[in-house]
Amino acid sequence: MRKSLNVVLMGIILFVLSACADDSAEPSEDIHNTRHEDTTAETDIEEYDEEDLEAAADVVVEEYDGAPADTYDVVYTLDEVLALTFDGIQSKEEMTRVLDALDEHQLTATFFASVEQLEMYPEGVAETIDRGHEIGNNGLYGIALDVLNYGEIHHRIKWTNEAIEAFTGESPEFIHAPNDEDERVKKIAAQLDMRSVISPVRTLSSSEDEAKMARDAGKAIARGGVLSMDPEDEELIPYLTEAAEAVDFEFVSLDELLEMDEGRKDFEDIEGADAIQVNSDIWSVPPVLHHSQPTEEREVALTFDDWASEATVLEVLDILDAYDIKSTFYLKTLEIEKNPNLARVLVERGHEVANHTHSHPDATTITPEALQEDVYEAHRIITEAIQEPPALYFRPPFGRIDEQNAHAIAAMGYEAIGMYDLSSYDWNEEYTEADVVNRVMTNVQPGSVIVMHILDDIHTPAVLDDVIEALQADGYEFVLTSDWLDE
Repeated sequence: MRKSLNVVLMGIILFVLSACADDSAEPSEDIHNTRHEDTTAETDIEEYDEEDLEAAADVVVEEYDGAPADTYDVVYTLDEVLALTFDGIQSKEEMTRVLDALDEHQLTATFFASVEQLEMYPEGVAETIDRGHEIGNNGLYGIALDVLNYGEIHHRIKWTNEAIEAFTGESPEFIHAPNDEDERVKKIAAQLDMRSVISPVRTLSSSEDEAKMARDAGKAIARGGVLSMDPEDEELIPYLTEAAEAVDFEFVSLDELLEMDEGRKDFEDIEGADAIQVNSDIWSVPPVLHHSQPTEEREVALTFDDWASEATVLEVLDILDAYDIKSTFYLKTLEIEKNPNLARVLVERGHEVANHTHSHPDATTITPEALQEDVYEAHRIITEAIQEPPALYFRPPFGRIDEQNAHAIAAMGYEAIGMYDLSSYDWNEEYTEADVVNRVMTNVQPGSVIVMHILDDIHTPAVLDDVIEALQADGYEFVLTSDWLDE
């Protein structure tokens, strides 16, 4: 241990001496990637070799017992904003391309850099800083955390902070984490007085297929979201800005985004979240299956299943708003954690939200135990996303459920299984928009529950106006599912 401490102390002394010496020396060579090394830039970054790292690993770091730093992939806000980050720094030549693209679209980003990249590409780093962008800590880049102890992770993060501070004069506020599961990273970030851990909600990459890049960019737009991409994928930037502008979103800096965070409550802190529970006594409660409402009034419930991109969901909501219609949305939650604030928008605009499973399994081919686990996961995600308990209704995927699983759902605490008597077939590619309208109008009757879908690249947004106007012309009014079930 004494030998290890001496090595560390010697490294510190060398670092101090190097700061006073001529700083015109070339940075050390990275044997893995030397194609774009900036060999002429000056740098004050401390250079570590394997012995330094091994010595640092022997230094005992007391584990932090205070509150961990917050981790962000999405901040809780209803504002139409998001932030762009980059995973890495490259040579000045390569950075100029991405920085020019950012300038052209008036975007400010955070670039997460490792010590190795700072040493290799000092001119690229300097150009990034000169253009007004932020440098964040990427000290865990490419690192398998499960093979490192607390002290090793602490050292790598601290070492990167010091290297960035040598460039910028300030210690970085943010650390990029490969995932948000390792509590040690959150503790170390707090221990080093860092502001937060950033684990981007989506990582994008470029493609030779321009249509694919446009689709990917559209699906990546998430209010309050942190996006990530590599610097060499700068051709994605115009697609991202176009997708953001299409829904009136604005890119802001990471610092500005975090300032907008309203503080999302955890699931267990939301009153009423425990209304739904996994319950092995599946025959304890008889299920209520609601296909339609017995009524002579010309009323229908217009309901929507699944989940889609910001653009598709907002288009549907805007159409419903134009006719002052409120609907019940049965949400499939597999993608909701990538844009949870959009689910909250449904509630803010007067609609009710219910459960349509997490992974969309066939409820006639799955065990009660597996179904309950899947449905409970969906309940957790929806509740956390909308920050209140959803309506206690469940709709099975494909409109199918057997007796055993209907009982399993009722045993969880669901008041009704929301079936339907009229499927619009808006998802069917073989149906034209006129076919969808004709199917609805041919089969509708007082008390019908109509199911449509919020999915990207299907008929719904294009045909929804016509369906509503046809129903209104036939004297129908629209109600929420709860208007009937609460009678």
